[in-house]
Order: sequence, then C-alpha cells, then structure tokens
Amino acid sequence: MSQLSHNMELLNIREHSGEYKSHRDIETAIAWSTVKKFLTEKKLDAIFDEISGIKITEQNISIVVRSQIAKTELSLYKEDISALITQKLSAIYGSHTRNVRII
Repeated sequence: MSQLSHNMELLNIREHSGEYKSHRDIETAIAWSTVKKFLTEKKLDAIFDEISGIKITEQNISIVVRSQIAKTELSLYKEDISALITQKLSAIYGSHTRNVRII
C-alpha cells in the first residue's frame, strides 16, 4: 500500500469486497456525491435535479440528463467534473481514469 501521510494509507477496496468487479455501487455513490457537491458549490442545483442517472462501465462514466438545456450547461463543466471524479476514485483505487460523458 502506498503511504499518503504519516497516518493515512491508500484504501484498497479490492481487499474488502469480494464482489468488487461485479458491481459499481461505491464508484456510483462517489460519482453522484462529487457531481452533487460540485453543482451545489456552483449554485446549480437545478441542473442536478435534471440528472436522471449515472452509469459506470470499465471505460466510461455517463451522466444521464433529462433536458437538453441542462445537458448543454452541464457540458460546460464536464472537464472539472471529470477531474474531480478521477481524483476521488484514484484516492481509493490508485491510478484511475475513465471518460466522463454527458448524455
């Protein structure tokens, strides 16, 4: 395990969950939380209300948006959201990269 500070170590989820590869519940929760916090800080709660789902695969994180207006506005923040999600997932799993898509 990689040492992050004197008292903190990188958490290896694979050691704690035998079903790590069969579900994405933790990753989905992290993605939802990250998007919610980002949009709340930007005072864009109305856009968050238009998100109907977040789907995670090995290659992509897809944020599903109900309205075209919210989709367009959320696309303006795609790079920031992607960087935040990647940062949070990397803190748990180590190096971690996925494409973030807004659909």
